[in-house]
Amino acid sequence: MKSIKRRFNEEIKSIAAEHGFQKIKVPYMGEIYGRATEEMWQVFEFVSYSSHTCDVDISVFPIRGEINEYSFMGAEEPIMLTALSGLDFDGFSYVMNNEETIISCVKKVVKIFNEIAIPFFSKTTTNYDALHKLLNLECRRFELDILCRMNKFYMALNTKNTFVALDCCYFWIENNKNYLMEDYISSASKKRSNEIIEMLEKYIERLEADDYEFFDSILDKFEERSKEMICEVLKTANLKCLAEWEKGDIFLSPRWDNARFCLTR
Repeated sequence: MKSIKRRFNEEIKSIAAEHGFQKIKVPYMGEIYGRATEEMWQVFEFVSYSSHTCDVDISVFPIRGEINEYSFMGAEEPIMLTALSGLDFDGFSYVMNNEETIISCVKKVVKIFNEIAIPFFSKTTTNYDALHKLLNLECRRFELDILCRMNKFYMALNTKNTFVALDCCYFWIENNKNYLMEDYISSASKKRSNEIIEMLEKYIERLEADDYEFFDSILDKFEERSKEMICEVLKTANLKCLAEWEKGDIFLSPRWDNARFCLTR
């Protein structure tokens, strides 16, 4: 019997190709589908949970932003197809080893993906359009405000949307202040959180002064690096090539360390 992910890949193959999505192998994890527009890296991945539910992770990242190996996998700030569709249940259900329910589930997922996700990707090919699409989605699904905070920050910087960029900074400051109140954190973690708060306060000063030259200089470096990485990934159709890249030492968003664990998670 074919696995549910294999069936999804077979069903989605023609739709993905029609819209320019390339299948990319992820070592030890399976595969994703990705495509690049002039301003965005767009990716989706079929995921299954607890052997009886599944969903599709959908992500859009600004190329002129902090793209890394997690971005390529869609592991940072994904939007579930169920959430994007406004569905109230957690994932699409099937019965493990029951071919009839698996086939029915995959057909339903692919149908909704084609009706909802494809138009979403078509409407999020630029920073401006993607940012406003995410903001509109927040009116329906509050949790998207949390999940897409990092993406919104870079979209806001690229479109010089000071209000959204400031909102992200204030959110992260509050997040770190709350974290510092916890009893279990180490002195090293406290130091890092205080450094992040100080960094964000400097960002706020620059944003309030409309000093986008500071951000543009870093975003330009992001863009150059991102385009090189995307070119290599699409050429090899395998994320294994990213292992050869040194981790970037330039970043704007508040991260813990070189593993790039996002504080907004």
